[in-house]
Amino acid sequence: VDQSSNVRVWSLQTHKEVFSQTERESYIASIALSSDGRTLYYGNGTEGQHIKVVDTKVFEEQKKLEGHPREITCISISDDDEYLISASKDRSVRVWDLDKSSEAVILRDVLSEVTAIIMSNDLSFAF
Repeated sequence: VDQSSNVRVWSLQTHKEVFSQTERESYIASIALSSDGRTLYYGNGTEGQHIKVVDTKVFEEQKKLEGHPREITCISISDDDEYLISASKDRSVRVWDLDKSSEAVILRDVLSEVTAIIMSNDLSFAF
């Protein structure tokens, strides 16, 4: 992700760019990749309060995870690729069930804005 809100992907074998997408609606606040490399997730800030889900085989948007009413500040994916955790300027933390594309847990009124987040492998804690 660059300063102009372009998501860019380069092949480390060919040293060439294989995908580029400009986010016109907002800046990109956070990015995560599934452990198998097949799915890219990135959280939008400003106007686009959602997480885009991109298939890296064809580099097409598959869906959006929507729920935060304000800018997303950070995201992280579980080791088993089943859950994604996100935080927002709305002072909430959300755990997403990626198979269902829905919120599994919502923590509201976190004391301050969260700028980095990760969850335990057994999903019992968020740090």
